[in-house]
Amino acid sequence: MEWNKVIEWIIPVITAVIGGLIAIFQMRQNIKLTARLKWKEEFRVRLNDFINSAKKLHHSSIIARLRENELSETKLFLDKVSDFDAAFYALDLLLFENDERVKDLIMYRDKIRENSTKESTDDKDYLLYFYYLAKDLYNDKSFVSNSLK
Repeated sequence: MEWNKVIEWIIPVITAVIGGLIAIFQMRQNIKLTARLKWKEEFRVRLNDFINSAKKLHHSSIIARLRENELSETKLFLDKVSDFDAAFYALDLLLFENDERVKDLIMYRDKIRENSTKESTDDKDYLLYFYYLAKDLYNDKSFVSNSLK
């Protein structure tokens, strides 16, 4: 008879503990999912800013070359270079540094910046490579998880 009483008391306690553990696990999963979604949104915004600044840099370099003697165009170009770098560094802050693909992104960024000062450029190709690599990183669940650590 006493065992029945003990079992009556233990089963609800065990059930409550298991329910609590499941709730904690679900809460942790929700926090991770929320963080991952927030990271992805931030990454998308910063990638968009970077691509826009790369295009503006490219266009302002063309204008600066056409009007070489105008100081205002040179200043505009230097402002665009500064915006370009700032946009990349904002994006870089979100990235997990120990990934080879991040090093490739940096290489493409350097190529885009370098080509912006040349007469004939293949900026669009490097920008496209940069975009596809960034898209690959964006869709890589393990990369996103590592970037959140």
